[in-house]
Amino acid sequence: MEDTEDSEDFYKIAQKELNETIDTRSLDIEALRDKIKLRPDILINRDDDEFLIRFLRARKYNKDKAFELLCNYCQFRRKHQTFFKSLKVSCLRPVFEDGLPMVSPVRDQYGRSVIFLFSGNWNTSLYTFEDILRALLLTVEYLIESERTQLFGVTLVIDFTGWKLGDTKLINKQHLLDAVNVFQNCFPARFKGIHLINQPWYVRVMLTLIKPSLKRKAASRIYFHGKNMLAVQKYITPRALPIELGGDMNIPDKSWLYNALLERDLKKEHQGRNKKNRNNKTVTFDY
Repeated sequence: MEDTEDSEDFYKIAQKELNETIDTRSLDIEALRDKIKLRPDILINRDDDEFLIRFLRARKYNKDKAFELLCNYCQFRRKHQTFFKSLKVSCLRPVFEDGLPMVSPVRDQYGRSVIFLFSGNWNTSLYTFEDILRALLLTVEYLIESERTQLFGVTLVIDFTGWKLGDTKLINKQHLLDAVNVFQNCFPARFKGIHLINQPWYVRVMLTLIKPSLKRKAASRIYFHGKNMLAVQKYITPRALPIELGGDMNIPDKSWLYNALLERDLKKEHQGRNKKNRNNKTVTFDY
């Protein structure tokens, strides 16, 4: 994914948007680390600068809110250990190949990462809604490793072309509530908008099930566009939208996201083996 902002511009925007100050950033990270030491019961396995700054930025350097988000993140992962133990890119290849999700290699006009979900491609005989959620989690984890995404955020576009009424029977209310909870309360990502395209009438019905759980700001960032592709372009520049969604972008290699995530997984495994050899004990990556 392209990153075009130079460092000077980046830090100016970070100070304005996130209340981040270069001179005090290290002190803010250390203050968050001190909070972790006071709560050993939370069992937070990572406290390096690169990891902690994601939570500070996600909550605009409000250290109490950042710590709450960090605790929610760790507790959610422990509560759903079975879900995360199967969080392997190689096991989700069919999901990524069907564009659930796909990421634009070009950022939008605001510098945001743009994620697409092509709901009509869901092959219900091959994988579940939970598998789609796993793939989305892996994708967002990968994207927020970039400081640009931490700063500018993420936009989600869901295209319901070809989505069938029968598919809704495979998604229950708890699935939707878990998805809302993890991305709204347990994940250090700034979601700037969710755009629904070609949505059938029953999508609004499904959303009424989770509306009480949505924060006011999150609810205000859900947009229903129907078949009006020009309306989508008011929010996302055509250069960041694929041709099938009325944009200018042709993505010749739609497997680039899967390959990037697979390479990231292999690198982690290699680092884990090296660390295991040095320490002579098993190392797990809990993030």
